[in-house]
Order: sequence, then structure tokens, then C-alpha cells
Amino acid sequence: MAEQGLTDLAIRKMPNPKKRIELWDAKIPGFGLRVSPTGLKVFILVYRHNGKSRRLALGRYPFVALAEARNRAIAALKELADGIDPAGDPEAEAAEAARIESYTFEKAVEAFVRLHCQRYNREVTARDTERILKNRFVSRWAKRDIREITRTDVLKVLDDTVDQGLPSAANHAPRPSANSSTGASSAACSRRAPVRA
Repeated sequence: MAEQGLTDLAIRKMPNPKKRIELWDAKIPGFGLRVSPTGLKVFILVYRHNGKSRRLALGRYPFVALAEARNRAIAALKELADGIDPAGDPEAEAAEAARIESYTFEKAVEAFVRLHCQRYNREVTARDTERILKNRFVSRWAKRDIREITRTDVLKVLDDTVDQGLPSAANHAPRPSANSSTGASSAACSRRAPVRA
């Protein structure tokens, strides 16, 4: 996409695109913002080191502000000017990307079903729990970082389920367990829907 001066206001108001896009800043060469369809916004720096094109993630917006991301980009470009690759080891970078992928809601639900439901529930209960989680929650949040899902997000899904005339589906969503290895995924089902008479 065309270069433009990135601003906090423009980034904050940016709608989710249909496919991943990259917006480039006019102030710092190679500095930009990658925006995914899920709304994930990551500051990036694209540069060349030893003849190879490289890409460095500088932090996720809004956890890293635009001014801080620009400072990180400038620091990385200074390292590059001294002959140091700011991205470091590509294998370590790939391992970090895999670690981040493991925090997606979809992966957490898979682990919850495998490590809890299939071990401790009857087969039919495990199957129903997996179906409800996939239909009601994974369909909305598959690639979302599980650490960002709030109680309000969960309650909205459950309330929408009840509003659709399906209180039984909300009622049968699994309860959170303190011992669950994926407490956040089980927390995605932490509230019973009101039972209609």
C-alpha cells in the first residue's frame, strides 16, 4: 500500500480489513503497521541484512504505542547501520512465532477438549462440549489471542445464544475449572444462561 504518515487516531479508528494489509509510514523507511482481518495490529520494520530481506515485529498495538514503535524502529536501524541484524536468529524468531500461535483460542480449545473433556467426561458429553465450543466460540475467535478474551466477550456470546432462542446451548457450555490446563478456554463458558419457564 501507499506510504502515509501513521497517526494514533488513524490506527485506532482503522476498521478490520478483509485480508491482511500493511501500511507504511512516510517518516521512517521500512517502518509500518500490519493489520489482520481479526483486528490484530503489529508494528513492523522491513530491512535488508547481508543481502537478505528481513522483517522485524516491533510490538502489538495498542500495547506498544506508535511513538514507542517508532523509537524501536530507529534503534533497530541504528543496529543495522553497525552491521548487527536487529532480528537476531531466524530460528529463534520462528520458535517465538510458534509459541504465540499456541495462544490462539482455537489451539486452547483443542487442548481443553483433548486434555480435559476426553479424559474426564463421558464420550457424549465430551462430543457435545466440543461442538458447543466450536460452534459458539471458535467460530468467532479462532485466531484470537486467548489472553485478550475478556469475561465481557464471553458473556456477549452467551447472551447472543440465549437471544437466538438457544438457552440450552448456553446452559450446557462447560464451567471453568481451577485445575484446567486451559483455564482461559474453559473460562469462555463461565456463565449459565437463564432458564426460561
